[in-house]
Formats: sequence, C-alpha cells, structure tokens
Amino acid sequence: MTGFVPFFNLPLDKKTYLPLVQVIYDELGFFERYEYHDLQINPTFKKDEFTKDFPAYNF
Repeated sequence: MTGFVPFFNLPLDKKTYLPLVQVIYDELGFFERYEYHDLQINPTFKKDEFTKDFPAYNF
C-alpha cells in the first residue's frame, strides 16, 4: 500500500457544504469509509474543556 489515493468519493451537504461521507479506495479497491452524523457547526466549549482538570472527564 502507498500513501496515494487513486479515487475517493466525498458527497457534500447541499446546505452546509460539509462532507457527509468519505469513501476511499486504494489500488486494491475499497479501503475505508467514514460517515458524519448530527454535525454541530461552531459549537461552544467551556474554557477548561480541553484540560485534564475538566470535571466531566472524571480523571
């Protein structure tokens, strides 16, 4: 396998132009598929949400 992708399919949402699905093929055929559901555009995050001290993570 190489890092080259000879073909992929990337359908976009008609309203947001965000990808809905990615279907990727390599030189042997189908390789992988990603689907996106319930996307939130520009969500808000609490200031400490991406820290180890964020209470919801229960570290």
